[in-house]
This record gives sequence, C-alpha cells and structure tokens, in this order.
Amino acid sequence: MSNKYMDLREFVDRGYLQEVNRLLLHPLGLALACEQDDSGDALRLSGIIDSRDDPDGMIFAELTDDDVQKADQFANEMRRRAASRLRALGYVIQPLPGEVPETRRSGGWTQL
Repeated sequence: MSNKYMDLREFVDRGYLQEVNRLLLHPLGLALACEQDDSGDALRLSGIIDSRDDPDGMIFAELTDDDVQKADQFANEMRRRAASRLRALGYVIQPLPGEVPETRRSGGWTQL
C-alpha cells in the first residue's frame, strides 16, 4: 500500500502546524518552519528552528481569532480520532513497550 500525502498548505490551514508547534515543539525550544515562495502561493518546509538554549522555549508572537479557530478544529479532530482509536486499539497514543496504555490525556482529546 502506498502512502498518501497531505498538501502542506492544508497542513498549515487546518492548524496542524500551529498545534504541533504550540503543543509539542515550542515547549522544547523548537519550531517546524514553513516559508512561501515569492508569489505567496507555494509553501515548503524550511527546517526546524532551534532555540533550545532559551529556558523558556518558544511562543507565538500573538495568537489571533483565526489561531483559536484552528486550535479548536484540531482539538475536535483529535477527539473524534481518539474515540475511534480507543475503541479499536485500547489507546490513543501508542504506548512504548512495557508502558500501560493511557486512556485519558490532559489535552482532553481522550476525555470522551
């Protein structure tokens, strides 16, 4: 079975990039970065910004109403998928060998 790929524009527009950065990478002092071409149409991954030497990590300069909508959309998608994964697999986030699967996470995604 071949892999299906999501368009980078959709990844950004649906809030996945924002939430991966906000929830996972920023607290670690990292950020996945994208940049647009000169026309403003095409996006490309430009790399990982590394600010691990900053003990406070990273934050967005300002969060807008659009960012809040993206976060809500992301959280709703996580809750929807969490319910399915929990039913089918018994966990939402795949446990490492020897770990007991957690069925509730603080993000609310599995608090069904």
